[in-house]
Amino acid sequence: MKNGRITIQLQQKSNPIDDPNSKYILYSGKLSDENNIPLKNTQLMISSVSIGRALLSVNITTDPVDGKNPDLIETQPLNEFYDFFMVNSDENGNVNFRIYPKERSVILELNTQILGMGYAIPLQTTYIIAGDIPSPKLSAPRVIGMLSGGVFKKEKEDKKFRVYIPNYLNSRPNNIIIFLVKDENNNSITLESTMIGKVNSAGYNFQLSYEKIPFNKKLGLYYIALDIAANYVYSNSLNVIFEDDSASGTDPNNGGNTGNGNHCDNGLYNKVDVDSNYEDGKFSLKIKSITLI
Repeated sequence: MKNGRITIQLQQKSNPIDDPNSKYILYSGKLSDENNIPLKNTQLMISSVSIGRALLSVNITTDPVDGKNPDLIETQPLNEFYDFFMVNSDENGNVNFRIYPKERSVILELNTQILGMGYAIPLQTTYIIAGDIPSPKLSAPRVIGMLSGGVFKKEKEDKKFRVYIPNYLNSRPNNIIIFLVKDENNNSITLESTMIGKVNSAGYNFQLSYEKIPFNKKLGLYYIALDIAANYVYSNSLNVIFEDDSASGTDPNNGGNTGNGNHCDNGLYNKVDVDSNYEDGKFSLKIKSITLI
């Protein structure tokens, strides 16, 4: 998949697989050979390369199409550090499985491989943040160029904006910073995530895409700092309105309210469309979408 990442916030205390109201991540893709011919009934190994045997912190299941409860897929130890599980493609080469978060925060870095055919191929990283949202402890971010009153005007040609966050206690180069916005109804959108890379006592500058920003609305911009063990801390929120008055950005059918049609939803469980092709010359796995239910 692409080098993007997915963040899941799960605040309910339990998430059983036999409860239709439980939240899960659906991974769906297509397995094919070098000639783009579907690989039918082919066994695929999905392994975790996350620290701390991350697969033990989630439930992996089938994805039934008949409305029945999913079946649990057993994980097995790959070695003393990592685990794996097996899934099969169907008659059309389709591969589907679900991951149900449990009560523990975890970082899922998954690899996929057909045994005996080439090397492991990385899937998209997923950050699962479980438990109640704690009181914010970190300083709010700052949008570079923001005007008085919390207004930031998007220039027509700009695709990104700059954000600064101060350094914080116990920061590490491999810490992940996850940026989000929240609307007046307390609904959130995850913007993107990035690694610090190098600790800097003066703070950190990031460039974030406008792709998911709901324009001309009152928003709260904040971030989550996450370490490799999935320990996390929230920041305070910055009140900001991203204005986009360009002809291409204003939608007259929506009251001229949004610049790019983005809207805050629950930000936690929605569809992420991708079209990525991993191949090693012998097989390819094309992930069409990951759906967060």
